[in-house]
Amino acid sequence: MTLCIPRWISIHINKLSLGVYPGEVQQTSFLHNMELVRRLYQQFSAAGIGVELVKCPIRSLPSMKQTFVDPETGWTVVQEKSINPETGIEVFEENITNPETGEIFHRNRLASYQESIAEWVQKIVRMRETQTRFEQQTLKRLHQLYPELAAGAEVPRGALGKIKLLFAEEFAMSGICLPEEDVEGRQRGKIIKDGWEILYLFGSDELGEYLDYYASHRMTNDRHVRIYSDGQRKDLSSLRDFRQVSQDPQENIRLKEEFYAENRQVLTMLKEKGFWD
Repeated sequence: MTLCIPRWISIHINKLSLGVYPGEVQQTSFLHNMELVRRLYQQFSAAGIGVELVKCPIRSLPSMKQTFVDPETGWTVVQEKSINPETGIEVFEENITNPETGEIFHRNRLASYQESIAEWVQKIVRMRETQTRFEQQTLKRLHQLYPELAAGAEVPRGALGKIKLLFAEEFAMSGICLPEEDVEGRQRGKIIKDGWEILYLFGSDELGEYLDYYASHRMTNDRHVRIYSDGQRKDLSSLRDFRQVSQDPQENIRLKEEFYAENRQVLTMLKEKGFWD
């Protein structure tokens, strides 16, 4: 099997070509398309199907590029039609500009995927409304965890305020924050709540004091993060939950060994930090 990844996605299974467009995603294309590839990759790998990632060229058709104002919304549209020479599947690359704010939104869609500019704009509006509601809910939970924020404070009172704030922002929807006594005493600890298992410790280096935490939840990937007292955030190595596979038996063995070797290294590092026995 080949996952062919240009700006859009084509999946080749033997001689059958299937175009895939993430219709639920409208605002960006490349990153969300790559997320779709990752999900497909996980599903195929879990099923034992070999997956190969390759780049497929796209040939632009400049004569098919046009710019116009959508009569229903008043948004400016730049639309260009492209074709993959290997599959013959046609794709539209589109940018739309909000006439009031100047914001530009981008998408790639299959020519067979019919959605008007007005429908796209409506999805953008709904997405913004959902984002706003989530931010409001997160802020409400933060104020419940740290009432001083509701009173106008920029960070929670006490030691390591920025660390406490950034940690709480990450888990606010689950009502999780760092125990104050652990922060004051710089003590390591564990939080188990709302499906999360979070291990944490405090330390310092040339950049200052920091909090390291390792968070696991069955509904998402593990995360291993360092937060410094000045608010800097750094992603650290975490256990991988899926691996690349190959139809070539020897290559597949090599990939499997690399996957487990990397996870063993991460596990050793976590044990040395005292996160796991």
